[in-house]
Amino acid sequence: MQIIDLSVTISHGMTVFPGDPGVRLELKDSFPDDVCQVTMLHFGSHTATHVDAPRHFLPEGTVIDDVPLDSFVGSAIAFRVIFDGKTEDGHPIMTISEAQKSRIQEHDRIIFSTGWERHTATPQYFRNYPVFSEELLAFLASKSPKLIGADLPTLASASDPFHMHRLLFRNQTVFAEGLVGLAPLCEKRFFFSAAPLKLDGGDGSPVRAYAVLENS
Repeated sequence: MQIIDLSVTISHGMTVFPGDPGVRLELKDSFPDDVCQVTMLHFGSHTATHVDAPRHFLPEGTVIDDVPLDSFVGSAIAFRVIFDGKTEDGHPIMTISEAQKSRIQEHDRIIFSTGWERHTATPQYFRNYPVFSEELLAFLASKSPKLIGADLPTLASASDPFHMHRLLFRNQTVFAEGLVGLAPLCEKRFFFSAAPLKLDGGDGSPVRAYAVLENS
């Protein structure tokens, strides 16, 4: 069994999505003056590797503590995407092959590897990131997946930065964003976990996402 960490380290002052709260990790208690170490955490609910609940974009959407855990945990499949042109403002447009589509099951958990994780923790990460083709988005919506994840700061379609969230959140799909380390998983099925903190009324949560590959 191989456990693969898919998470970004949350660090003090790290680069975050424009407009999100900055990250502060401050020692409240520490050695040698105190008997234990306690750190005070300050960051937004969509910091680093995180999941989005429907409430993130829908006023009536399900909050994070009401989303069933099996949306975030269970069998998943990962694909390396194919790029097919760019939007007018320079975002690469991604899709997958018909053979890849044929492997996706109803209510699946689907992870996309775009290679964009190479920009993680840099300002470039939040500029001109890949987006989903409208055709791929329509296909995914037809499968009502439990979860869609990617090595991207946000999941967006080529025509509208918010349409993908609103469309899939209405189907109770959740998102896992900011994943890293996806290369060993491409074209494989594996156990995936991105369980969130149980935040009262939350719209999302940072996670320690990981995959488990069984020995062949």
